[in-house]
Amino acid sequence: MLYMMPADTAITMRSAVIRNRWEVSMNWTKSQSEAIESKAKTLLVSAGAGSGKTTVLTHRLAKRIIAGDSVDDFLVVTFTRAAAGDLRDKLYNALSDALAEQPLNRHLINQLYLLPGARISTIHSFCYDLIKKNFAVLGLSPRMRITDETESAMIARICMEELVDSFYQKGDREFLLLVDNFGGEKSDDALIEKLLSLYNRIRAFHNYREWFEERQEQLVKQAQLVKGGFFDSIYGDKIRLNILFRLGEAKTATEDLLLFLSNNGDSEGNIVPIETLDSYIDTLINATNTSYDTLLSAFSSNKRIPSLKIKGMPEEYGKYLTEEKKRIIGEIKSIKKSFCYLTEQDIYEDFISTIEIGDALKKTIFLFDTLFSDTKKNKAVLAFADLEHYLAQLLEEKDSDGQPAPTALCLRLQRKFKEIYIDEYQDINPLQDHIFRLLSSDKKDVSGSGRFLVGDIKQSIYRFRNAYPDIFVGYKESFPD
Repeated sequence: MLYMMPADTAITMRSAVIRNRWEVSMNWTKSQSEAIESKAKTLLVSAGAGSGKTTVLTHRLAKRIIAGDSVDDFLVVTFTRAAAGDLRDKLYNALSDALAEQPLNRHLINQLYLLPGARISTIHSFCYDLIKKNFAVLGLSPRMRITDETESAMIARICMEELVDSFYQKGDREFLLLVDNFGGEKSDDALIEKLLSLYNRIRAFHNYREWFEERQEQLVKQAQLVKGGFFDSIYGDKIRLNILFRLGEAKTATEDLLLFLSNNGDSEGNIVPIETLDSYIDTLINATNTSYDTLLSAFSSNKRIPSLKIKGMPEEYGKYLTEEKKRIIGEIKSIKKSFCYLTEQDIYEDFISTIEIGDALKKTIFLFDTLFSDTKKNKAVLAFADLEHYLAQLLEEKDSDGQPAPTALCLRLQRKFKEIYIDEYQDINPLQDHIFRLLSSDKKDVSGSGRFLVGDIKQSIYRFRNAYPDIFVGYKESFPD
């Protein structure tokens, strides 16, 4: 799923050449200059490693502060403490160099004084800073501390094992379904690891319980459509289009063979096999456009394609015809093997089975979520992933119509931050993206914050951060160049 919004521009940069002191000596490329000078509300800078995109971010921020804005007017977020420290150092150097040229500039002196307290930090540090000020609002103890990943994983494992034991004691039917599908022969380690992994993945979403329930509801709706005809469902329609594309490619190939034969004056004996193959592909295409069952019947007919007669034909001609015919028939067999090996009733029953497993997963994950959350509260600890969820609670509420709306705190922060800078945006997850969209009003008026997003899809390390690179890709594709 992509989380996208309208934006003003996207910038792609090439490497810049550094000749001297960065604040005055950069030989900026056109795209880099545009990124620094643009007045657009929201900017996306997509660039490769070593292109200077982080330097551009720092230079843009420095120029705004030197021009009269305060460091307190901006939020700068990174994924690591080292990156945050590096940005702070670069900004310090830029302001110091500017002050050296204007030693009596009281604004610059004041900005250097304010810099240590500037909001330049990791995402989690920013979240925790706001959470600490709102413990009472969230119903959290002021004794709360952030646990490290090892301790958090240990608490989670203990909670999951406790939950699993309780299911066994009750003989819970839904849980036993999970054991049958995901459990190991001698222990529940594999099942527990899968459950914990799933929990961590869905926690990357805002309102993850609602997210999970919505997907289950979608499966139920699709199952009903499958019952009426597989190709009428969303999943079936995607498969239908895939089949049509591949059959279309196969038909083009047969038409090329027929053209080749006609141009080379070949005998009727070789045209007939290819025309038979071409006709069979037409039958499959028509069947695909009718229904899944019709296509399944067409595949089951096992149409016999006559053999080629290549004796006496130039060797290269015979080899080309033989290999192409074999490739086309192989593609047809591959389509059948990949998509048309079950009846519609079988597919419907698979959907029902998937829904039952999904319901069992939902029940287990939700019970674990409650147990894990209560245990952490009792121990007065917060996991890193909790920080983003608690901050989202502080920033968004339901209005009188039950619709999501920014809280008073969120509106204050929108007015406070003139711009939000986020580095390495390719490593963002849906919840983090949701938070930054809340903090930036993304309106054209001057009262709302804009976002300056920097990233490189090739550097995504989603395996470690539970990130969703598709978010960055979605922004890049939706923004004008």
